[in-house]
Amino acid sequence: MSSYMRKRRLQWHGHVCRRDEDEDIRQVTNIQVGGRRKRGRPRQRWKDTVKSDMSCWGLEQEDVHDRVRWHSLIELGASRTATR
Repeated sequence: MSSYMRKRRLQWHGHVCRRDEDEDIRQVTNIQVGGRRKRGRPRQRWKDTVKSDMSCWGLEQEDVHDRVRWHSLIELGASRTATR
């Protein structure tokens, strides 16, 4: 996985999470779609990918609300991945 893509995805996640609850984008990210899925492996959801990215770089959901801290943690995670 590209660290650039992970970094941009986490930045977008932070941006969306800091928005008000009544904003359209927040409502869309929390929507639950009814019905049954097709057989086989479930499709990868954006929420699952972000959760995986956060665990890979050791980020916590509580850090999202402090914008400066969130961006510095993302930069730290990106720099650690780039030096490997």
